[in-house]
Amino acid sequence: GITLLSENIMKAADALVVPIIPTTLSVLTLDQLLDFKDSNRLQKLPVLPFLSMVDRHKTLHKQVLSSFHRNYKGTLKVSIPYTADVERMGVQQAPVGAYAPNSEAAKAFGTLWKQIKRRV
Repeated sequence: GITLLSENIMKAADALVVPIIPTTLSVLTLDQLLDFKDSNRLQKLPVLPFLSMVDRHKTLHKQVLSSFHRNYKGTLKVSIPYTADVERMGVQQAPVGAYAPNSEAAKAFGTLWKQIKRRV
């Protein structure tokens, strides 16, 4: 749920970068966030959702991928893959680009950052 703390963070933020796992529950949560933003005089706050932890082998992930950008305007056009390199960030205690700079995940995070900088 959205708490008073969450509301105040949104009021202080320049933009909300929102990772979305490609599942029905995550998409519904994004809908709730967008409804809250619009009903609380935060219409000018940019919301930048992007898909994260994407496993292209899962049917549900493929279904969400096929409709996400069409159904949500203003989304970032990058997907962060669900890979072992991403999982290792906690073990490595470093960003994926530091220990696997040529990985698909590192490239996706680089693209994500470029898209955020262009929009904010």
